[in-house]
Amino acid sequence: MDLVERYSRHSNKELVDIIESPVDDYSEAAIDAVKTIVKNRQLTEEDVRSLSREIIGLRIMEYLKNFDVINDELTMPHSRLLNEEEVKALFQTEFARFKNESDDMIPDSWQYILAAAFG
Repeated sequence: MDLVERYSRHSNKELVDIIESPVDDYSEAAIDAVKTIVKNRQLTEEDVRSLSREIIGLRIMEYLKNFDVINDELTMPHSRLLNEEEVKALFQTEFARFKNESDDMIPDSWQYILAAAFG
C-alpha cells in the first residue's frame, strides 16, 4: 500500500493535521502524499488555511494549559501552511482567550513573557 492510498481515507481535518504535525512525526514522503491528496480533493487554499488555524489554535491552547511560567521557555508553534506573522497573531488571540477563560489568576509576569517573545 502506497502512502497516498494509506492516507486517502482520512478526513480533510486529519490530513491538514498531518501536514501541520511536528517536524519529526511524519516523513517528508508522507507529508508530500498528504499534500497530493489535499490537492486532488480540490480544497480551496482558504479551506486548508482555516483548518490549519483551527488545528494550530487547539495546539496553542493545549500548550498554554501546560505551560509553567517559571520553568518553561515560550516557543512558537511550527506551521507548514501559515506564515510566521499569522502564527504570532493566532498565538496572541489564543492567549487572550486562555487568559479570559482561565479560572486561575494569571500572574502579571505573563505580560513580560509575551512582550519578550513577540517584541
